[in-house]
Amino acid sequence: DSRKVEAGDLFVAERGEVSDGHNYINAAIAKGAVVVVVEDMPVELNDGVVYLQVESSRQAIGIIARNFYDNPSSKLKLIGVTGTNGKGSVTAYLRELLMSHGYRVGTFTSPFIVRFNERVAIDGEMIPDNELVEEVERIKPVIERIDDEFDNDGPKEFEVLTAIMLDYFVKMEVDYAIIEVGIGGTYDSTNIIDPIVSVITTVAMDHANILGDTIAKVAENKAGIIKKKRPVIIGKLPKEALEVILSKAKEQDSRIYQPEVDYRARLEEGCDHFWGESFAYEFEKEKWPLQRTGLFGNFQVDNAACALTAFNVLSEIEGI
Repeated sequence: DSRKVEAGDLFVAERGEVSDGHNYINAAIAKGAVVVVVEDMPVELNDGVVYLQVESSRQAIGIIARNFYDNPSSKLKLIGVTGTNGKGSVTAYLRELLMSHGYRVGTFTSPFIVRFNERVAIDGEMIPDNELVEEVERIKPVIERIDDEFDNDGPKEFEVLTAIMLDYFVKMEVDYAIIEVGIGGTYDSTNIIDPIVSVITTVAMDHANILGDTIAKVAENKAGIIKKKRPVIIGKLPKEALEVILSKAKEQDSRIYQPEVDYRARLEEGCDHFWGESFAYEFEKEKWPLQRTGLFGNFQVDNAACALTAFNVLSEIEGI
């Protein structure tokens, strides 16, 4: 009760402390502090104060984005992409589709191939060194505060980079940002965003020690990016994964777009092209007889069709 409370302070409290109405928690709420509730059960937003369920500092990135950075994600038009395979290709195809219509497009991807800066890019150009350093200096005091609260177990590299990416894209005034999930979906730091459209490319066994030891468990984690009344585009999924995704979409009242139901892609053999794959594509009642990818592999046709569908759905919403 003797703690000094100031607006914007960060508190870590047991759920019972909030329920029981401890005076220092009430004082924190009254002055607009951020109360982080440590417990396994979900906690709702209340009276404009953020009660964020955290199991560790890995979820504390939400505090940074929503409170110390004035929630930059709310100022961006976002597309979320997850999946065991195909995330990078779908992100690249979507970026090119949007850029071809004159839009400035941010992308957040991982891992990098040559330079760390590649992970945050605008129109395919990675963040310059000086901009990255400036963003790090800007966020450093916030990270130090959270490190103190979590006994030096504050946000890790990916969580920090997520905050940097959002802030940078706001500053650079991108028209759209395509956000690639790091691992899974539900507990990934990128899942603080509220996307216009979500994409789940594929589901297979990956990171079983984190996401679960069955396809259904992996799918459940990836389905965490599905947001209330936001459309979801899926790629070809195994039956057990599809059942989980469809159930989550129904729970969230989210329209889902499936291959062979809402869109189709058929590989065109023997076409005269130098590089990549050719395919016919259908979306609802519209047909595109010949499309081409710049990459080889039948799976790239699936990725391209997934990206085209995401673009078409986005276009319907945004009037592109």
